[in-house]
Amino acid sequence: MDLATLKALKPREYADAADGYRRTSEMANAARDRIASRTVVTMRNALEGKAATAAVDQLTELAQNFHYIQTECGLIGSALDAFAYEMEAAKRTLDAGGGGGGPGPPPPRRPPRGAGPPPPGGGAGAPGGPRRA
Repeated sequence: MDLATLKALKPREYADAADGYRRTSEMANAARDRIASRTVVTMRNALEGKAATAAVDQLTELAQNFHYIQTECGLIGSALDAFAYEMEAAKRTLDAGGGGGGPGPPPPRRPPRGAGPPPPGGGAGAPGGPRRA
């Protein structure tokens, strides 16, 4: 990347795009859950025959497609966030170096999704707490 391109780059736009991919991932997860947990279960319990079996198979495949979308959008969102962070750091260093000073402080790192204080008594991922599969 040349100097002019770096100066014109707007890392915030990439972070905003990452948020959009993350929202898409969440929507795909919700759709997968609705199909796999509600629709397929209801159809299996209420319907019989080859047509019902074929419909359940197709819905199961659709749920798997939504899972794929969820995963890929989450990965793209993470990659865009990382890119935005690295480009913001490079721009700050460039801006600080252009003014005669040394490199400026690093930009604040965006906390990982779901980060925050652990729930009382531990929680998923906490030492001694339940583990997620």
